[in-house]
Amino acid sequence: MARKGNNGPPPINGGIGLDPEAEALARAQAESPEGEVLTEEAWKQHEFEWLPGPKDYGFVQSLMTGRVTEPGKFANWIAPPLRGINNKRLNFEYVRFN
Repeated sequence: MARKGNNGPPPINGGIGLDPEAEALARAQAESPEGEVLTEEAWKQHEFEWLPGPKDYGFVQSLMTGRVTEPGKFANWIAPPLRGINNKRLNFEYVRFN
């Protein structure tokens, strides 16, 4: 998929993100965290060093314990927002548990 024109940064489409051709090219290319282009084999050798693996997901799940249903209370793994949805107070009862 060769792009016509200069080899500058990928073009941005009118919406959000890359244009479809540039996005497809970026998805097909494996790179290290330093930006080095890698072969598929080299990527597979280092994939779990650079991306979260099953152990990481398990650790995060262990932190996310306890169900919080009280208005105005927040789970310990998220930061409370500065204000509620549509500027409502934080303890506004968005959902009623019967």
